[in-house]
Amino acid sequence: MKEMNTPAFKTYLNQVITKDDCTNFDKNILLELTISLDSNGYFRQDVNIFVQILKQNQLNISTIKLEDLIKKLQSLTPYGFGATNLQECLILQIKGANSFPKDYCSESHQIALEILENHFDSFSKKRFDLLYELSSSKAIVDKAILIILSLQPKPDVALINHN
Repeated sequence: MKEMNTPAFKTYLNQVITKDDCTNFDKNILLELTISLDSNGYFRQDVNIFVQILKQNQLNISTIKLEDLIKKLQSLTPYGFGATNLQECLILQIKGANSFPKDYCSESHQIALEILENHFDSFSKKRFDLLYELSSSKAIVDKAILIILSLQPKPDVALINHN
């Protein structure tokens, strides 16, 4: 898979990371993480193997610390960077601030999150009939589905639209 090495992507993430109040060591690890993202913006490497690779490059870090930095990467906007798969990418976006249109009601937002966290297989197979059991209102579930469909499966697309 192609790494996300476009100049705009590197510049954007470098700006965000260097503005942060984390240590230089953490910034270096975050930059290494961004280089390791695939063309969808996902981090698909095994954390333990990545720790070993970093150690070979004189960057000694624990698995726990790396996982914390992955969470930090995942908290950057646009949301979804550093996810391990599509489901996690969409969950990161829906949990992110201002990631859904303001005209959607909060109940639809909660149903959308419920679908992504617990009914993703039914959603991905378009088994919407099973999803309608999540609320007494078909309209609320329909709005939840629209919320999910408005999310970006590739956070790099969101980055292009974000700038």
